[in-house]
Amino acid sequence: MAATTVAGLLKYMTLRSTANGKYMHYLWNSEFGAYYKGMGCKLSMDLVSPFVKLEVVPSATGPAPLAHLHCCYNEKFLKLVEMDGIRFVFAPADEPTEDGELKSTLFDFVFLDDEPNTVELLHVLAARE
Repeated sequence: MAATTVAGLLKYMTLRSTANGKYMHYLWNSEFGAYYKGMGCKLSMDLVSPFVKLEVVPSATGPAPLAHLHCCYNEKFLKLVEMDGIRFVFAPADEPTEDGELKSTLFDFVFLDDEPNTVELLHVLAARE
């Protein structure tokens, strides 16, 4: 039996976009002219690729299903980043942060009753707005 962590979530998971069917993964991108590291759903990646594996780390202070997502490839925590008024998920944080602000690495998992194995992932700041 697989180990669970937060409200029935597995210790390790992958996230797949419902918009394009691709898995969220660690990415490097030369399209921007510089070596770029982050998370995205740009490439078609295999489910078992080390680039897509995320560790679910339970919140130390918040109630379930609040948790941090840790990218197993680059050993960084995912957080919400804002650039030029656009928010996106990025994996730059060395440690989990639970302050409820933009720099927080804490996410809320919303389980959808009508779609099994599907969750909506909300950053704690976005969930309050």
